[in-house]
Parts: sequence; C-alpha cells; structure tokens
Amino acid sequence: MGLRLGGPDTISFMAFSLLARALMDDIEIAKNRQR
Repeated sequence: MGLRLGGPDTISFMAFSLLARALMDDIEIAKNRQR
C-alpha cells in the first residue's frame, strides 16, 4: 500500500479512519432513533 510512517499517506489514512468512525456513529444513532 506504500504506507510510510509520518508521511502524507499516514495522515490521510488517519483522517479516513476518523471519518469512517464518525459515519459509523451516525448510523448507530440513526438506528437507535428508529426504535
């Protein structure tokens, strides 16, 4: 994958994982609202 520690790839990967986690939280909240 060409991941270099401390490089721009790592930063973008961290940002992506944070974004994915926020999306998962939104989905969980939406599920809880439907109940």
